[in-house]
Amino acid sequence: MRRVVYLATLSFIALLMLLPTAGAQERKVVKVAIRDFYFEPSELVIEPGTTVQWVNESETQHTVFATNPAGAFLSGTLNPGESFTHTFPERLPRPSPDSTARPGTYRYYCEIHPDTMRASVTLSESRQEATIQIPEDTTTQQPPAVPSTGGI
Repeated sequence: MRRVVYLATLSFIALLMLLPTAGAQERKVVKVAIRDFYFEPSELVIEPGTTVQWVNESETQHTVFATNPAGAFLSGTLNPGESFTHTFPERLPRPSPDSTARPGTYRYYCEIHPDTMRASVTLSESRQEATIQIPEDTTTQQPPAVPSTGGI
């Protein structure tokens, strides 16, 4: 009898471990393309807890470095074809007294190309806001013009 109770208990525990937790949500992953000298999209609105994956689709090295809040994430150097992911917090952060940015707005840039490669990720306060503002057409930022070198 003890053995039956023991096996039943083990089976029940194993079943609980395999079942998804009630109310658990699947994590969303949103892609940001790193193009020649710009991020696409350059402004992204996501739900708290979303993972963003930056993929270097360029022919040169780039980085993804959060400046506001400073150091929230840093990719290191990404070679062509490499990617970096960051999962944003589940809740909107409290406003910082020394910041002019909206709480939940993460500004970032490429440390290698800081003058031309700047973008932001903003955590929405509602699901509806996030799903409406993730752009389908991500051509909002045009690549910067490459200066002419006069044939050199």
